[in-house]
Amino acid sequence: MFLKAFIFIIISINLNLPFNDKVNIFIIGLVILLIVSSSKTLSWKEIYLKKKFIIFIVVILSIVNLLIPKFNIEEAHSIFLNKNDLKISKDYIPQKIYNYINRDYVNNFDIQRFLKSNHKYNKKDDLYNENFIDKPFAFSTDSFFQKNKYSRNVNKINFSSREDLRIGQINQLKYNLTYDKELRRILPFFIIYEIPQIAKKSKICVKGNLFIHNSKERINFEKLNDKNFAKIKKNGCFNLSSNSQYTYLFGYSINEKDNLSIKLYKNLELKLRILIKYLITTIIILTYFYSFFKIKLSYNFYIYLISFISTLLLTLIRDNNLFHGLRYFRGGADGLLHYSYGNNIVEHIYNGNFNLALRGGENIFYFMPGLRYFSALNNIIFGETVLGYLLLCSLIPYLIFKIFEKLANRRYALILFISFVFFPIFENIGFGHFNYVWQFARYHAESLSILFILFSIYCALKIKQGDKCSNTQALIIGLILSSAVFLRPNFIPTSSFLLLYFMIFLYKNKYFSQLLLILFGFTFVFSSLFHNFYFGNVIELFTHSGAHFVFTDLFQNYNNPDSNLVIKQLLKWNPLYNIHRLFMLIIITYYIFKNKQTLLNYILMACCISQHAVLLITHPDSRYAYLAWLLTFILFIKIIYDEKLIIKMHSLIKKKLYKQI
Repeated sequence: MFLKAFIFIIISINLNLPFNDKVNIFIIGLVILLIVSSSKTLSWKEIYLKKKFIIFIVVILSIVNLLIPKFNIEEAHSIFLNKNDLKISKDYIPQKIYNYINRDYVNNFDIQRFLKSNHKYNKKDDLYNENFIDKPFAFSTDSFFQKNKYSRNVNKINFSSREDLRIGQINQLKYNLTYDKELRRILPFFIIYEIPQIAKKSKICVKGNLFIHNSKERINFEKLNDKNFAKIKKNGCFNLSSNSQYTYLFGYSINEKDNLSIKLYKNLELKLRILIKYLITTIIILTYFYSFFKIKLSYNFYIYLISFISTLLLTLIRDNNLFHGLRYFRGGADGLLHYSYGNNIVEHIYNGNFNLALRGGENIFYFMPGLRYFSALNNIIFGETVLGYLLLCSLIPYLIFKIFEKLANRRYALILFISFVFFPIFENIGFGHFNYVWQFARYHAESLSILFILFSIYCALKIKQGDKCSNTQALIIGLILSSAVFLRPNFIPTSSFLLLYFMIFLYKNKYFSQLLLILFGFTFVFSSLFHNFYFGNVIELFTHSGAHFVFTDLFQNYNNPDSNLVIKQLLKWNPLYNIHRLFMLIIITYYIFKNKQTLLNYILMACCISQHAVLLITHPDSRYAYLAWLLTFILFIKIIYDEKLIIKMHSLIKKKLYKQI
């Protein structure tokens, strides 16, 4: 496990964090593909004794990659919604450009549309008197590992929209325009670039408002206001000067009518540097796996390859900004809130405000607690993107295959995998990959939490069939189970019953150290309780969310239910057109109690029933119901396989046909 995990450290050294580039994602996908297709052939001791030269080569190549001079472009950007915002940045904006921006703002910004887009600002004065920003430039999570004075360092310029530009500032609660999701995508912004001479003779093509200044010395951005910037034609291309040490670009856009688009076509030297960097990284990865592992093109290889490609295609279908840039989540939706909280956590860590980072935006959790912290971790590693979540989603189909391979056989697993990915005929039972990609696209926690549950079930099946559970694996399983609850507290029944299974199994087999470690890992489930007590001085196990429990006064006040509340709740839980789901539950229940089952079957049954019980007292449909019905389907497949129901039905049909003939 450590040998496989170590490769990610090597990648981080060679590619540099954050992994916010599409090529980086394909490289990480390649590594995951090799991991699932490989088995270890040597111990650490054997590696040290026999493979010193390979380790030496990997280290030398990594050093060479680090020594290749980096191409860094300083970038500063910010959204502005009124003249107060512009005044805060005025010292950084050349006076001539400042006048242009003011004029275009007055002529092109649709104030009435903005006022209608939210419930906070009702008249122009409300907008004009507000301070939306408190510093000249926005913070970008891309800059977490960088040393810069402005928003971030980048190594390319290529955008035609705010999403391509990845202005994370727009995904902040202050820009939560609930009633106009399209307006959030065209908010006014300005951007400044400092391009070093190494990019000389590179070509830049532009559409929109762009100004340029060439300098023989480096200029702090706050001293740009008295420099002479020349206006570039709104549609055209030009080459960067070879006589200047630095080139400064200043661009802005008010709305979609004057949309800014800039693309830097790098010169040959810069292209060669990038090519060498990726070539060395690929050689390191292939050398590492070839030397230390046995690689074979097994089912695992093809299954994960299909999982990765299908996840990518579904993501591009849903919203290509999830891969190419940054999706601006709908105003008033949970995704915007979680991303905003996560972005703030990263900024607090960057500034050393660790107490505020742990607080996570709330003294007492109301919204799902875990996703904001996962979002922060994603932004630290993958920058101003959601590519980390995308990669994790690509593991869901792979785990579906592995679970059914253990529960039944490879043939069943392959059929169900194909159905899950390509033919989601069981999607109303939570068995359709597009559902999980759609929830990821909306930045909800269900996909990630269910991934953790599936991983835990797979681990349970592995140790049941004879695989040894190491100390490290036990600790990880405990953390994974508690993290699933931290992400979605309503999954506590399933996590608890799975923990019980591991505890019984480890105790029976006298794995006492692993038992203690899995319990220690699961103590993370109390993190919400500690947070709520420390910051809010209340004893609240998970979240203060009484409005989501059906039979509370708060829920009834919000939803105005009538006397048929129970019937409506049952019909939401299982509409009449989904009657087949009830038949599945009946079949499962009948055979579970008819025949003696394994401990794991009883545990899965307990998970299934308890999750359905949660649905009956909370929100019983849509994404909230995915886990309960997915567990139902998994257990149903297990029962029909164990009881040979398909074979019996086939035999019965043949007998009836034979009699009729």
